[in-house]
Amino acid sequence: MKTTFSECYESVTKQEEGGYCDKIGDRGGETYRGIARNFEPNWKGWVLIDQIKQNGISIPYNWTDGARLDELAEEFLEEKYWIKPKIAFFDEILRLQIFDSYVNSGANTWGILRNAAGLNYWDKTVTDDLHNFHPSPKDFCEARKEYYIYISTPTQEFPQREKNKQFLSGWLLRAERVLQMSISS
Repeated sequence: MKTTFSECYESVTKQEEGGYCDKIGDRGGETYRGIARNFEPNWKGWVLIDQIKQNGISIPYNWTDGARLDELAEEFLEEKYWIKPKIAFFDEILRLQIFDSYVNSGANTWGILRNAAGLNYWDKTVTDDLHNFHPSPKDFCEARKEYYIYISTPTQEFPQREKNKQFLSGWLLRAERVLQMSISS
């Protein structure tokens, strides 16, 4: 069972998020190891990436430096996506899924967790009690997939969700892979 930050990061985040990416239509913009520039513009690694690009070098898809950038990414993800949201306080069997969801969906993970526990996704009055929720890994996975479908379904109010359709099948498969890793290890 993957229960520590290092185990979760090595087995899932590095594999699922990969290295550098600048995919058209991704709201996060440029991304490195799951750290999206549009959401995390102050991450120290962007300075190094900008230096590379200023030298006229085109950074290929999924490129990693295997050194300083990876070190900065791991430190940042541990602090902001493991320690700050207190992932270690969740049931061991849910930690991998919750951490992966938090890296992929940010604070929307708390709505996913509320939904998995049978509560209203939008009811933010129960945020402080989230560590007391104990949905099954399967229920969390299903709630996560419902969220991905929701954010990929354009509406009159949110037509820009159409752009997320290109990521939907990958997100759904990822949720299932992480579920299987959670229950099989």
